[in-house]
Amino acid sequence: MDKNLAVNMFLKGYSCSQAVAAAFAEDCGVSAKHMTKAAIAFGGGFVKTHASLCGALSGAAMAAGILVGETDADAKNRFAAEFRRQVVEPFARKHGSMACGDMVNDKKMLMECADFSAATKEQFEARPCLSLVLSACELTENFVKGFNNK
Repeated sequence: MDKNLAVNMFLKGYSCSQAVAAAFAEDCGVSAKHMTKAAIAFGGGFVKTHASLCGALSGAAMAAGILVGETDADAKNRFAAEFRRQVVEPFARKHGSMACGDMVNDKKMLMECADFSAATKEQFEARPCLSLVLSACELTENFVKGFNNK
């Protein structure tokens, strides 16, 4: 996972879903361009409605599915349950929700969760959802590593 790519893309104006998905492109064996295209509709709570699942989580699920998803119809539940337990639930605990609209307007929470080793205060203030992008990347990276070892 290329955290710097996620940060740089998000700060350049790409959506949360695109930045997260692209961060895993090399691991997925495809170009960042392909992951960016695949994730285009999921930013801003799906087509920028801010009404559904956080786009950073959507990009994370897309990447994790490519990396460790299972093709056996009966095994899909294992992936979903583990992704929810190891990525979605900790993400929601940290940020208070998994819904875009709940988080996007809570600038205080987003700034409290900011990792200033990844970007400056000014960059987080300009694009506060960077906190969500970084959380989704880190949780997904750990999930993929652990899932491969089971």
